[in-house]
Amino acid sequence: MSTDFELKLRSKAALFHEGQDLSEAIEQAIVQEWKRIEQEVEASGGEFSRQAYTQPKSLGELLTKRAGLYQIGNGNSVYAGGLSDYAHSLWSGWYGNRELAPVKDHLDHERLSLLYGITLHQQSRLATTFYPIKASAFNMAENTIIVRTANGLRLRGKQTFGSDALFADELLVFLKQEGEKEPSGIALIPVDAEQLEVQVHSDWTSGVTVHYNDVSVVWERVLVDDNADSVKQLLQNPVAVSLADYQWASRQLELLQIIAGTAIELAENTGLGKELHIQTILGEMIQNIEVLKAFIYNAEEEGALNEAGLFLPAFTPVRAAKQAGGGFIRHALEVLERVSQTFLLESPDPSQAQQQVSREVTSLHNAVWSLVGSGKAYRIKQHESYTFGDLIEQSTLFYEQYNYSYYKELYKKFWRQAAASVP
Repeated sequence: MSTDFELKLRSKAALFHEGQDLSEAIEQAIVQEWKRIEQEVEASGGEFSRQAYTQPKSLGELLTKRAGLYQIGNGNSVYAGGLSDYAHSLWSGWYGNRELAPVKDHLDHERLSLLYGITLHQQSRLATTFYPIKASAFNMAENTIIVRTANGLRLRGKQTFGSDALFADELLVFLKQEGEKEPSGIALIPVDAEQLEVQVHSDWTSGVTVHYNDVSVVWERVLVDDNADSVKQLLQNPVAVSLADYQWASRQLELLQIIAGTAIELAENTGLGKELHIQTILGEMIQNIEVLKAFIYNAEEEGALNEAGLFLPAFTPVRAAKQAGGGFIRHALEVLERVSQTFLLESPDPSQAQQQVSREVTSLHNAVWSLVGSGKAYRIKQHESYTFGDLIEQSTLFYEQYNYSYYKELYKKFWRQAAASVP
C-alpha cells in the first residue's frame, strides 16, 4: 500500500510546492507520514474502516465514533484536527437521515444516495474545510468563484484545507460566491479532478491550498445549489449534525486531557505544582475537563433511536459540549503557557537539547513546545477556537436553538405562587 501511495504521489502532476514539483524532502516526509498511519487507515478492522462510515444503531456503535481518526498516531497525525472525522460523520448523518424532513427538504437525496453508495463501496476518505473559496490569480480580474452551466458548476479560486486533504479521495466543499457571508452550496469533488491542484507549503503539516482552476463539477455531484438556508439547516439542525458535533466534542475532550496531563507533569517537574496560584489554575482546568465529560456522558445517556433508526446523542448536551470545548482548550493552553514560565527559554530549540538533559525532560520540553511554543501551537489554538466561527456567534446560535420553555414555566410558577400567597 505504501508503494502504491508513493507512486500515486509521484504521478500526481497537480501536486506542487511554490510553483514547482515537490522537493524530495517534502515528498519523503509525506510518504513517511503515510507509512506511519497506513495500517490504521487502510487495514480491514483499522480505525478508518471501523467507524468512518458507521451509522450507529445502538449506544455501543455510537461510542465507536468517540475520538475517531484522532486516535491514529496517538493524536499526532494529519487527522488530529478532526475535520476529516467531521466530514465523514456529516456524510453518514445526512445519508442515514435522508428520508427525514430536516435533511430531505434541503438537499438532493437521490444524488446523496448515489454518491454515498460510491464512497462507501470504495471506502473513500473525505476531507472538508470551513475556510471560504477565495479569488486567485486565475480569476482575480472577474472575481467570480462559481459559474453555472448546463452541465453543472465551474469553480475558480483557491481554498485552504488541513493536511489530511493530502490523503483524501474526495473533498466535501461548501460553496459561496465572493462577498456572500454564508455558504449557499455543497458539492463532493474528487481530489483527482481535472484542473484541481494541491499546493503543499514548506511546513506541509500546516495545511494545503487547493486551487480550482476552472474545475468542472457535474450536477450529479452538487447536493445543494444557491440556497444558503438549506446549507444552514444541514450544518445546524440536530438531525443533520448531531453525529458530527458529538465526534468533534469527544475529540476535543481527548486533546484537553493531553494538554492537562502535560501541564500537570510540567508543574511537578519544575516544582511549581506546590504553589497555591498554580494549583488554582490547574484545578480550574481539571474542572473544565469534568464539565466536558459530563456533557458528553449526558448526551450518550440520553441518546435514543430516531425515526430513521439511527442512535443519536441528545442534541442539547452535545451542542453545549461543542460550544464549551473550544473555550476550555484555549484556557488549558493559557494555563500550560503560564506553568511553563521560562521552561521553554532554557532550550529554545528542542532539537538542540543537550546530552546531559534527561530523556524525560527532553520529551516534556518537546511536548510543551508543540502545544504552546511553536507555529503549530498557534494553529491548534485558533483551529480549536474558531473553526465554526466566533465563539459569541456560536453562543447566540445555541441560545436560538435551546428549548428554554421549562425555565419560563418555572418563572411563571414562582410568580403564580407568590401572588397566591399575598393576603
